[in-house]
Amino acid sequence: MVKRSDLPAGRRLRCLLVNDRDDGLSLALAHYLSCELVDIEFTLDEERGGDVVWLCASQPDDVASVRRLRTERPWSLLVVTRRGATEAWRQAALAAGADLAASGPLDHARLVGLLRRAQRLASRAGVAS
Repeated sequence: MVKRSDLPAGRRLRCLLVNDRDDGLSLALAHYLSCELVDIEFTLDEERGGDVVWLCASQPDDVASVRRLRTERPWSLLVVTRRGATEAWRQAALAAGADLAASGPLDHARLVGLLRRAQRLASRAGVAS
């Protein structure tokens, strides 16, 4: 796990949440995750971007969205989740440019594990430091 001290002073790993949910629900999710994972900053602001981009609630045909996000944010770590995802979808998401792809719904422990894994990958890649 990346410790706060591994990041520049005052800097937390930033995770951009991208989804097709209602803005109010997305804001609530970002707030909840920020409270639970205090060393990661969750944002919905695409202008600010993120060290990690999380496409959550991906649709079966979202491979184009994965490719677009990879093109727009080549240096970000790209995490994609989808309810009831198959292994074929997971492989397609990875082939389209996702760094991590997982099936949902994710319980709290699995979600934390996935984001911590993304955080470690970002640190190793120099994205978070």
